[in-house]
Order: sequence, then C-alpha cells, then structure tokens
Amino acid sequence: MEVADNSPTCIAYDEDKYAIGGIEERMNISGYQVFDGCPGCNWRMDYHDRVDAKLKKFQDEDLHKQLFDMYVSITPKQLLDEVAYFEIVTDGYGGLISAEVGRGGWDGDLREKYYLIIDPLDMAPGGGSINEQWHKSTMIHENAHILSLGSSQSDNDWVSADVSNTELVEIVQEKAAACAPNYYDDVSGCMKYNSYINLFFQKFWVDIYPSFKWFYEFDDYDKFEDHNDLFYQKYKTQFVTWYAATNPDEDFAESFTVFVLKEKPTKPTVNFIHSDQKILFFYDFPELVEM
Repeated sequence: MEVADNSPTCIAYDEDKYAIGGIEERMNISGYQVFDGCPGCNWRMDYHDRVDAKLKKFQDEDLHKQLFDMYVSITPKQLLDEVAYFEIVTDGYGGLISAEVGRGGWDGDLREKYYLIIDPLDMAPGGGSINEQWHKSTMIHENAHILSLGSSQSDNDWVSADVSNTELVEIVQEKAAACAPNYYDDVSGCMKYNSYINLFFQKFWVDIYPSFKWFYEFDDYDKFEDHNDLFYQKYKTQFVTWYAATNPDEDFAESFTVFVLKEKPTKPTVNFIHSDQKILFFYDFPELVEM
C-alpha cells in the first residue's frame, strides 16, 4: 500500500532544487532485517545495492537509522511487531510514492509480516536533514495500513504481488464473491466481520463501491486516474483527500492520519456522509484513541 504526495500534510515542494534526473523506475538502495526484542540490534543490514554516484549520498546507514528510529518513536509495539523488513527505495523526488508497506511473501513464521519501504529522496531532500513533518505523517498513514490489514484482521487469504493485473482481476473477483458481504482485500484477504476496515467499508463504501474501479482493472494507470477523478468529483465531500478516493484502503489510511493529527471534528448535522464522519469513526474505538 502506497502513500501519494498529496496526503493530509502540506509540505514545500521544490523540484528544481531536489529532483535528480535519470530515475525512470523504482530503484533499490539498501535493505535491513528488523528484529524485535533484541536490545541494541533492532535491525541488521541485509544489502546495499550498487547505485549511481548521484544516489550514493542516500546510501547512508546513519540516515537510514534516523528514518527508522523516527518511525519506531511514533509506532505502537503491536504495529511494530508486524514489520520484518525495512527497505530504502526511490522512484525519484516527488515520485509516485514516499513510502509503502506490504506483505513480505516470506515463508514460515514471517509469511504474514510486513515490509516497510521509505524513499529517502522525499524524506530527506537533497540528502540533507529529514523533513520530520512529512516523514511522521507518512509513517502514520503506513501504520494505518498495518493496523487495518494486519494478520489479526482477516483470514490472510491474500494474493501474491507476482501475478499480472489480468490474473489479479480474476482472482480478486472470485475471492471477493466468496467473502461477500465482508470486504476482501488482495493484500490481506477476507476481512473479519468486526475488523476495522470491514466496519469502515460497510459504513462508508457499500453504496458507492459499484461506481468504483481498482487500478488493476485498467491496462493503463492514466485511465484509472481519469476514472478515479470522476469518482472523486462525484463523492468529493466524503473524502479527506483526492488520494483517499483511490480505494477503501487508502481512504481508511488517509482518514486515520487526519484522526491522529487533527483535532476532533464537531459532529456533522447533515444526513449525507461527510468526510468528518470518517474521522469520527475512529473515536468509537477506545484502543485507537489511546493509541
């Protein structure tokens, strides 16, 4: 699950100053294994990829540790325990993602664990100091995905990321039909009736879901964005950001981020669904308020 650059927190963007040319696709920089409960060794370097000279300054273990430590400082233990791998990856400054979490695809005890990807070009533009505001708000967004799609929330009948979009459409359609009326997610599986995201879906998405399409239903991402722009414009008052309208998972994560960072909204008096109602949704769970 990704986070776009138009999330709930505004930051200054300076492409002329920080953009690095020649990055046409996602590039791996470094990777670390994450260990829980090991004093003084909460990670171990796994690899440093060969990178162009222009990216060498981002292959800095001190910078990576600062990024990881800042993440740990705002992450509840029950969510941190879900993370098994930490990767430094970039698609360029201001690219499609600043961070991402997903299932690792490992075997055995780690099969249901998550990897966390951070793009250092977005978090520490130019290789300088970390933009703490952007980094922390993005990490809250990613934690919302782990919270809502973690192994305790579903039957974990998820789909490998290695399948093609055509295969994914067929698999998801079959699994979603078997899961109905509960929400099905390809990253987690059939969501439990009382899972956070199923309750969120049943309250806010059931009526509009027939009008929605996933990105993998299109052969071109631009076509998805065109369709999603129309979807967003139709239901604009229901979303805290444009990115929230890209799917129920991102809506949950964007709304959760606002729940954490903003003051509690006053209760809407209108009958139709307003984005404030999604923020108030989280206040129904004392454990989330405490978190």
